Amino acid sequence: YDNAHPDLISNTSLATSAVVNQAPAILNVSNKITAPVLIVDGEDDTFFCGSLEILNCADHAAVLSYESPYFTSAASLSYDSVPHTGHDLAISTSDDQSFAMINNWITTH
Repeated sequence: YDNAHPDLISNTSLATSAVVNQAPAILNVSNKITAPVLIVDGEDDTFFCGSLEILNCADHAAVLSYESPYFTSAASLSYDSVPHTGHDLAISTSDDQSFAMINNWITTH
């Protein structure tokens, strides 16, 4: 459905979301989460990671280091990336890998 019905986003909306994504960790409400947290992303997600000079989604240690200030109260923080996948995991051709990662994490937590 997503691919068959593409939509447009304004530069203003995109810029606003970029600013929200870069909010200082102390202003982010995710630090109130006390349950274990899993972050799963496509290693080619240019929306979240941008260019490799900003954050490389394939570098698990770098992503965990970047994200950990946002989850200071979480019981644990885990990260996994799906190879050859971009931002929208659920409609990617690798969706089975994404769901397998998530299900495995749920089983072990």
